[in-house]
Amino acid sequence: MSTVITVPRLNPNDSEVEITHWYLTDGEEVKKGQPLCDLATTKASYTIDAPESGVVHLVYKTGARVHVGDELAAIGESVEAARSRIKTKFHVAKPGVGPVFSRKAAEQIKRLGLAESDFKDQTFVTEKDVNGRASGGKPGSVSLVKETEIALLKTGAAGLRSSLTIRMAADPLLFKAESEGVSLQALMAWGTTQALSQNPRFLSTYLETNAKPQFDIGYAIDLGSGTRSFLAANSISWSPSKWHEQITEWSLNLARNQVELGVLGSGRFTITDLAAENIFSFEPLLVANQSAILGIGGDFTMIPKVVTLTLAFDHRVHNGREASRFLNSIRDKLIERSGA
Repeated sequence: MSTVITVPRLNPNDSEVEITHWYLTDGEEVKKGQPLCDLATTKASYTIDAPESGVVHLVYKTGARVHVGDELAAIGESVEAARSRIKTKFHVAKPGVGPVFSRKAAEQIKRLGLAESDFKDQTFVTEKDVNGRASGGKPGSVSLVKETEIALLKTGAAGLRSSLTIRMAADPLLFKAESEGVSLQALMAWGTTQALSQNPRFLSTYLETNAKPQFDIGYAIDLGSGTRSFLAANSISWSPSKWHEQITEWSLNLARNQVELGVLGSGRFTITDLAAENIFSFEPLLVANQSAILGIGGDFTMIPKVVTLTLAFDHRVHNGREASRFLNSIRDKLIERSGA
């Protein structure tokens, strides 16, 4: 008896997923409950476990984009038995035999009169790649997560972008964070939300008239598999300890591919922190329809250590004086808490 594993609907907004990792090779034995592969949607990554024990036959290669309901793998008493259960044969991954085509890509190639040899430089070919080739372009290699990130940033690119940067001493902040048992990132996020409570206009979007919109903050984290924005809903009342707890939980779940969709979202304002990477300062890109985003940088190799705050904002919504007051408000909140 053999079992076919199909692509589940992991996100109601996504009709396709990307295979980012296989834990086994084709023809290898697998135990029930053993991790089979990692799938990435536009929101998060998920690990699919084997529903039963047996020999596994893998249908697609790593990097393939597959649609919900497509055959992902099969498990049987032997690889031949598992392979026999796969209905569509043309997209089966055969080691060393040219590129692999998604079902829709193969159909589009025939429809447009193209040749599979046109894509010999690729590992996996999607319908989007075929359409790109037909229009004279070259196939791309952008991941599904990166594509989503680009789409969000393109939306934000409609505004008139500007930015301001200030810096402050890091040592008092590091000392305060250590004494409270929290991370510097948590302390910086707390200071930002406190300043936002006094400057709620930075939670507004272009042409929005509500002076005090819902206090939802997006906190961006990138552990090497693409940036995810976690939603800190109604975080005006969060303490540094609460921020520390949430950032730690988000990071651990992201590292373990256990992110739940309900915790993701860009909110009304985004915080992105690269200070731990010793990036002195950077200009973050506006996300979606937000009117402002804070980039936290710093250099802890300097004497004294320095933290920088860069606010990128839509000049249609805010002016330079408002932005400078907001940045100084963040700094004041942090100085006041650290006792510097």
